[in-house]
Amino acid sequence: MPEQLYDLSKTYGDIYQLSFGQRTVLVLNSREIIDELLNRWEVCGRPNTASSRIIETSKFAFRSPSSPRWADFRKAAVRATNNFTKSTNVNRLNECMQESTDYLFKQFDAWDNEKGEDLYEALFYAINSVSASLSFGHTLQPDSEFIQLFVKQSAEFITLIQGNNIADIFPVLEPLTNGRIEKARALSNHLNHLANLEFAKHEYSDSCQYLLDAISDELVKPGKEVPHWPLKEEIKYVARDIFFASTATITDNLLWAVKILAKYQSAQTRLRDQLKDVDLDSAKEHPLLRSCVHEVLRFSTNIPLNLPHWTTSDFEHNGHFIPKDCLVFTNLYAVNSRDDKVFTNPQDFVIDRFIDENGDFDYQLSTKVWTFGWGKRKCVGETLAKLELYSFLASIIMRYQIDYKWYDGDSYFDNLDGFSRRPKPCGFTITKLT
Repeated sequence: MPEQLYDLSKTYGDIYQLSFGQRTVLVLNSREIIDELLNRWEVCGRPNTASSRIIETSKFAFRSPSSPRWADFRKAAVRATNNFTKSTNVNRLNECMQESTDYLFKQFDAWDNEKGEDLYEALFYAINSVSASLSFGHTLQPDSEFIQLFVKQSAEFITLIQGNNIADIFPVLEPLTNGRIEKARALSNHLNHLANLEFAKHEYSDSCQYLLDAISDELVKPGKEVPHWPLKEEIKYVARDIFFASTATITDNLLWAVKILAKYQSAQTRLRDQLKDVDLDSAKEHPLLRSCVHEVLRFSTNIPLNLPHWTTSDFEHNGHFIPKDCLVFTNLYAVNSRDDKVFTNPQDFVIDRFIDENGDFDYQLSTKVWTFGWGKRKCVGETLAKLELYSFLASIIMRYQIDYKWYDGDSYFDNLDGFSRRPKPCGFTITKLT
């Protein structure tokens, strides 16, 4: 769909309205239009659709910013994630990462390279054990019973709410989707129950060893009431939603990175050669690794239409009337993969695209990659997500040669249908380097 919406912009302009079932949809296709509108409060709502109402227990990420504390929650979450990744307490993150990569490498070493293995499940559990540990406030092993159950059910829940729910565009058909909606609602309630059991095990520490403590410190400043544990509800909501937001996206982006580098062997070899004489901490700061990750994020654009927005009131933009209760599609695919004013040959993968003439990482150009959304509702966990991607990708490339033997679909880069662009299954061979 993002490709077709981009093609329509050639005829109707960078902003246009269309009817999508019974919904009025506003489509934004250019960097300038997206920047202007996604920084307006009138476009900061979340859709009043069947799928969004499933998430009725969420109190942070999926609600509209009508609460006077919404801005406080968001600012606290942004500061907490940014400070956490820059502080000395990133050691806890490194420990979680080490345990997860140890688990991942055991899976790799046991695989049969003759037939090729799909990496998704192994990456999924490894990555989400890190996110869960940081969010719930204590270390969780990738092969623990909780992680295996919680992550599996989280994926099932996300599939139910992000799938092609016809009731979202034809509300009159909502009664026909009650089975799916009730299943998702039951899963949501069960996941919240499991999460609360894990939250109850956490002991608050002012050393902020976990992201959960960093969020608490931001929400409860000195001079205010100290939180009682078990955690205050709003702190749990923030931490839980950061976990849910990362459940599939980090895994999908790492899988894209592996799939792209398996296809472009010269890029994989070049990256490995650049990292071979440095330790992991230094590798995470290496310009070429950072360039590679940002190019993967740009090239794949994992969530091409962003999280849907919703207009909360009537307003005008450049003389055009935009009605209340309008679904808003932000075409990040058009920005990342078609904007040749910013990216030369944007449909090509260029591993050093974000290396400047001095050989340094081009931070300014990297800000033009809008994979994590934009505006007032931009993803709060962007910094943490990128750090995890740096760590996992460097660990894999420094230890293994990656090739592919087979792939589903007509094209190597085909993706599964749905809200996010997860790569279609691919059989990889993972060869340990000597």
